[in-house]
Amino acid sequence: MGILDIMLKEKEYTMSDEAKEKCLDLFDCAMNIPNYGNGRFVRNLLEQIELKQSVRIANDYKDEEVDKEIIKQLEADDVPDSYNFLISNNNTNNKIGLIA
Repeated sequence: MGILDIMLKEKEYTMSDEAKEKCLDLFDCAMNIPNYGNGRFVRNLLEQIELKQSVRIANDYKDEEVDKEIIKQLEADDVPDSYNFLISNNNTNNKIGLIA
């Protein structure tokens, strides 16, 4: 959670207590993933949270102007329910680039 707190501070985010609890649950489960890396996992998790938050805000506010404080607040709904996002991105068989 310390790594996440640093990243949140750098990006000027605040996180609800419920969102922090969901993150802690994910951290507990993630420690059993092969090749688990604390910093990498937290960075990927925060990216997923940001994506879910942007969809939530877009749906909730449609054509309205959104206050900066709303954008900087991360809620429990923004936190993924599982760490499956990491497993699918951690596949070493994925190829990037041009293949002849």
